[in-house]
Amino acid sequence: MAEQAAGLLGRRRARGLWVRGARQLGFAKADEKAVTTDKPAALENFTKAVELDPGMTDAWLGFHAAGGDADTALDKLVAGVKRFGEERDADKRRLSSSFRAGWWFTHSLETTDHVWHAEALRRLGAGNAAGAAEATAQVIEDLRRNFLEAAVAMNRSEFETAIGILRRIPTDGHLGIEAQLRLGMLLATVEQWSEAETILRQAAGQQLNSFVAVDAEYYLGFVYRGTNREQNAIRQFEWVYERDNSHRQVAEALADSNVRLSTRRTETRSTTAPAAPVIRRGSPSAPALHRQPDWGAVQGILNELDRNVGMQDVKQQVSAVAAQVRAGLMRAERGLPTAKLGGHLIFAGPPGTGKTTVARVVARLYCALGLLAADTVIETDRSGLVAEWIGQTAVKTNEVVDSALDGVLFIDEAYALKKKGTSTNDFGTEAIDTLLKRMEDDRDRLVVIVAGYSEPMAEFLEANPGLRSRFSTRIDFPRYTADQLREIALRLVESRGDHITPDAAASLTAALDQVCANGRIDELGNARFIRTVLETAGKHRDLRLFHSPGFPTDLELVTLDGSDLKSAIQEILSF
Repeated sequence: MAEQAAGLLGRRRARGLWVRGARQLGFAKADEKAVTTDKPAALENFTKAVELDPGMTDAWLGFHAAGGDADTALDKLVAGVKRFGEERDADKRRLSSSFRAGWWFTHSLETTDHVWHAEALRRLGAGNAAGAAEATAQVIEDLRRNFLEAAVAMNRSEFETAIGILRRIPTDGHLGIEAQLRLGMLLATVEQWSEAETILRQAAGQQLNSFVAVDAEYYLGFVYRGTNREQNAIRQFEWVYERDNSHRQVAEALADSNVRLSTRRTETRSTTAPAAPVIRRGSPSAPALHRQPDWGAVQGILNELDRNVGMQDVKQQVSAVAAQVRAGLMRAERGLPTAKLGGHLIFAGPPGTGKTTVARVVARLYCALGLLAADTVIETDRSGLVAEWIGQTAVKTNEVVDSALDGVLFIDEAYALKKKGTSTNDFGTEAIDTLLKRMEDDRDRLVVIVAGYSEPMAEFLEANPGLRSRFSTRIDFPRYTADQLREIALRLVESRGDHITPDAAASLTAALDQVCANGRIDELGNARFIRTVLETAGKHRDLRLFHSPGFPTDLELVTLDGSDLKSAIQEILSF
């Protein structure tokens, strides 16, 4: 009886941890207050939950969504698939993750069909076609099962079987669009030119997935070549090359009319790259990977970034960086040569707009993509790189770079390394030269992000001819609006377990309107201003309660009122 009671208590505690983790990932129910997203804390709660109840598959789903080891999570989801959805149904709470569902698309992970889909592709990537077929047989949805059956047949080089299956799949949604591309590609491979041309034209004309569209145009070039329309083929390859000059096999196809499709079976590379027809000539120049990409983690990181207040342009540009990296990796995984992937970035904008936060996101993103071995960020500035004596700056800079290897080096106010009008003998120049050399020597182990105000950063790039070519991607961080800062404040208050009264909120709103209108918000540090105001208001609250008679209630201990906010704002703005 004691053991049974202990087991029930453990499961009850596991459920509580599961709910807490789900809310920390942003999966709150309609009648609940949203909490600040905290992925590391969510991962910790899900980890504790599965320690208490190893068979709680919904906790393993949360573990997967929070960035835990994807293979471990999928092992547990498959083993405990009968309990999948148990906690979500009981609590009436939505929780999902995501996984790489094909060459060019991700999919939510929230049903048993999704679990078997992910498992089938994993087995396929490991070269276990028979195991993949067994997993595929568990899928109930016809469309999804057909897609996976075709992938298994392609892996086995059973092209006619794959073609027959793909013909049955409607061209709706990402899965259908990719199935259409695969069908056209296979038809071209077995020289069924007329149908291949029709299918590939349809895939190239769809607007849902631009990666599929470019690939379809690429294979159309081989259709033209196979039907003795060489001039059309040349124009087609030129069109693809103009849109993606890293697609170097296109350049080879342009230079040599003997380059054609082959039916030779390719080796299995990963779950994201089922065996597919390859080009007869050339070999891939794959980017240096420290591990296979975790596409579920990548999507989770982007989703986490998306939940931040404001920064719409920043979110779009970071997603674009991820898309470019993904496209290059996909080409390499499928046996198509790709250009070297550049990861160094410029973050331009005033203080307190999220540059350091996004640098940490980029580190995690590049690590999930396999481009970096770790997601560490080493933060520094001029004082950390430049010494006071001749010959010592290179030593100091090299030491900092060494500490950042396999991760990200974030240099704040990088423009201070070479200010406009300073002497060419300035030690900052030595730091820049040393940094550029290390960026080249350790290009597979280091990503450098330089940050600072927009105009000085533009001047910084002129300090050395190598800077502009190394930092080809710039992300601009605009100042926050008053409404966005107010939302940040309310989220921060809630995350600290505090409560803010209506008159306190009104005082904060008035102050934000004022400092945003007069331009002082950059000087005050944007979001840092919010943190300073709330910390100072907390100090004034504690002082107010200290001088009040009697003992404060629990609510009073966590409540910021109008006088607290007014005193804090007056104190800060008086400086």
